[in-house]
Amino acid sequence: MMIARALCTRGCRCRRRGVFAAMRSSSAAVAAATTSPPATTFSSSSSIAAAAAAAAAAAAAAGRATVSVHVLDTARGRPGAGVRIKLERAHGDATNAPDELTFNELARATTNDDGRLGTPLDALEAPGTYRLTFFTQAYFSPAPCFYPLARVLFTVNRDEHYHVPLLVSPYSYSTYRGS
Repeated sequence: MMIARALCTRGCRCRRRGVFAAMRSSSAAVAAATTSPPATTFSSSSSIAAAAAAAAAAAAAAGRATVSVHVLDTARGRPGAGVRIKLERAHGDATNAPDELTFNELARATTNDDGRLGTPLDALEAPGTYRLTFFTQAYFSPAPCFYPLARVLFTVNRDEHYHVPLLVSPYSYSTYRGS
């Protein structure tokens, strides 16, 4: 399968490898969920949106949600390669008692040279509350780092694809729900 570089739906030049990997790994589920064959080349922002929709359909057909990440090192102006990540599921009521949550580890991964995971994590069972932990101290070492961990708590409401970008520097981090 050939993947062309394209503008994503947000206008940046990311390659959306996580979504494409989800499509490649579950092409049978996508084919079963749709009557048309899966696309093989993506070259426009509308194709990117279609790819995201196909990944969501594949996740729903498989009965699981998927999550991908993209770490961008804003201090160095490049992708965060080699960042260790841990995915956990919360047990308890995140709405009424978020400080009483306990977590079970589901998966560990490390970002590639592009700051992404090779394939999305597919251990999510909707609905639920999950936590991604990014080990930023180890990434920035030996330089000082104010936040040794960047933790992102998020809620999965249905079986679809979730993208969690992390913009990180030694003294700050920011995240949002990507597409």
